[in-house]
Amino acid sequence: MAKVYASFFELDDSKLEGVCKVCKAQKGTIVKVKYSASSKTNLKSHFTTHHKDVNIEEKASALGARAISQRFNPQPFPKQEELTAACTNMIVDLNLPISIVERHSFRNVLAVSSGGRYKPVCRSTMRDRIIQKGNAWTFQAKDYMAKYGKPSTTVDLWTSRARRGQMAVSIHLNTEEGLDTKVLDFVHIPHPHTAENISQMYEMILARHGLDVNDTFKTVCDTASNMKKAFDVSLWEADDDDEQHENNPELERLEEEADPLDEDLVQDIEGIDYSTLFGEQYRQACCIHILQLFVKDCLQLLPDKYKKILRKAKVVCKKSHQSPRLSEMLSKQLPTPDLEGVKFLISFLKPFYHATKTLEAELQATIHEVIPIFCFLERHIPDVEASAPFKAGILDAFSARFAFMASDMHLISAVALSQHGVRWLPVALQKNRVLQFEPEYTLRAKLEKYLSVLVEDCASVECEDGPPAAAAAAAPSKNLKQDCAFDFFGYDNQPTKVSDWKSMFDAHMASTNSLPHDMDPLQYWRGKSGPLSKIALQILSVPASSAPVERIFSHAGLIVTAKRTRMADDLLSALVKAKYNSGLVHKRAKQMVHI
Repeated sequence: MAKVYASFFELDDSKLEGVCKVCKAQKGTIVKVKYSASSKTNLKSHFTTHHKDVNIEEKASALGARAISQRFNPQPFPKQEELTAACTNMIVDLNLPISIVERHSFRNVLAVSSGGRYKPVCRSTMRDRIIQKGNAWTFQAKDYMAKYGKPSTTVDLWTSRARRGQMAVSIHLNTEEGLDTKVLDFVHIPHPHTAENISQMYEMILARHGLDVNDTFKTVCDTASNMKKAFDVSLWEADDDDEQHENNPELERLEEEADPLDEDLVQDIEGIDYSTLFGEQYRQACCIHILQLFVKDCLQLLPDKYKKILRKAKVVCKKSHQSPRLSEMLSKQLPTPDLEGVKFLISFLKPFYHATKTLEAELQATIHEVIPIFCFLERHIPDVEASAPFKAGILDAFSARFAFMASDMHLISAVALSQHGVRWLPVALQKNRVLQFEPEYTLRAKLEKYLSVLVEDCASVECEDGPPAAAAAAAPSKNLKQDCAFDFFGYDNQPTKVSDWKSMFDAHMASTNSLPHDMDPLQYWRGKSGPLSKIALQILSVPASSAPVERIFSHAGLIVTAKRTRMADDLLSALVKAKYNSGLVHKRAKQMVHI
């Protein structure tokens, strides 16, 4: 260490003494310091004792070198923050290790691009910036729900390379540009992955953004048993308080003394089958996942000769990595009878492949395409050139997987509020045997009942923020059950009228024949106002599958490589959220960065 301080002295080895350059430069005095042939510690002691407060500029002047201010621009780099933000985006977008900011080659690139004026950051600073970037986006629930209604979410679980369970929750939002997907959170979920643990973690994630389960319209997930139990919560399920009041004589006496309801209203209520019409659940099954299970059922029903052909084709496909040459390899390595079997499999499975590609879209409405697509898929099965027992088995499997769609009011309302309306219904009533829909007048009556519940529930949510002062003073106090959406349960004083949305619904149904088939229903309803438009946007923005959350796991798999298995959970969550929520995944416009 003493050799470093020796540079600040004019050494005379013959006399073993040195003249301090700093004393000479500052005071104009000559100070000689003795040292030995084996040690120069005295030089260090003099410098640290007399010149400990000397700044770097004075040291450089004493050494006869150019001052720092002359070698570097004293002005701060004007694009310091901009270039640091660009480096942060590059690390997040390209899944680079954070340690790259401390590598010489990377810093050399920054130095050359900035003319040596950029001050590089360390990995700790970059880590903090990434975590800050990941947590920058917040969901403005009140403003969004006032304009577009309740949002929908997708949920799924994933196991990383380090065998750690992760849970992702994405939220799907309407914007002026179209649908957008944001990541609410990507967190570690400890074992066991029971329905209770999943439900608790989901509610915790929603609470971090100021939401609860009642603030979401639908939760899309797969058909795993733990997911079903976690999210199959009926909107009309009895509360614990209701169960405690059952068989209560005092409560029964008060109910008998209460004024009877209007007889027409009672008949209207008793005529509704709540178990099928309003037994709505938060969970929306992933249509693609059910379709994959159905295709698996179909492959198990194939005759043995087609199963052998399918195994041979899989082996050939594994050998080829160039898809244009796949048909050539199949023709060379499979005999002609097997090729005929391959053609049959392709013709049979091709419609299911196109249905999957259509329903897995993320930035456009897809829920309204579910019923028309699956009606077509059912009609495709009898047209397959196969044996009658095979087709009968396929139809039985189709009925076991998809028969629920004929009574799913959410799916029916989605297709009715789109450009399809009920144009698909006559063909479905005539040719579909599995998806047995009710006649148009019955289906439309149930649909209007379903929409009326959603409209009144939407009005009740708006009034939870508090009515105007004058209206609050004039309104009588009520202590009624708040979970139900009908007016006789406490919402009879809401400004929303049936005629407001009913007339708009009738006008829409009358105009569906003139709407183009490739119309964007979300853009169509965004151009309208009124209670029905908000409900339509709420229904049509629900994704038809859990593909959006699966894409989050795909990006997480690119981040957690084999060499990054020890990544901390907070950093992994920040990287995933920063990539999605800052628009690095779904880029709507390319911007050039000028340095």
